[in-house]
Amino acid sequence: MPLSKTVARQKNYRERLKSNPEKYKEVKKKDNERHLIRNMMEAVLEEKRRRDRERKREARKRKREMENLPPECSSYQDTWSLEEATKRVQKCLPKSPTKQAAVLAQIYNEMSPRRKKMFHEQIELIDETEDCGQNR
Repeated sequence: MPLSKTVARQKNYRERLKSNPEKYKEVKKKDNERHLIRNMMEAVLEEKRRRDRERKREARKRKREMENLPPECSSYQDTWSLEEATKRVQKCLPKSPTKQAAVLAQIYNEMSPRRKKMFHEQIELIDETEDCGQNR
């Protein structure tokens, strides 16, 4: 089967290049430089990939540690929903501090013993997290 034009042209170019030793050395030098640059870029990319893997591994480790911590409030998935619920309740409370205290005391008195126990546990958790934040 006859060679295509591009293949024949490339073969002819290589033969002419080999016949001129200076030009051949120059092309070889350029080719080596190009390969060196490509290898350096690959090394840089590999280093970046290694750093990314390490960063992701650390992030997964931190996430696992955070999941193992006891939740501050188990009934709310995130702090935003807890804040929204708190705002809704505060809107309904009386503006007067004494009336507000009376309403909250009445709510506390009407709680079952089990709810009171959970309430105290929540207050202890909040106190612990505030103490940790102040020690930093």
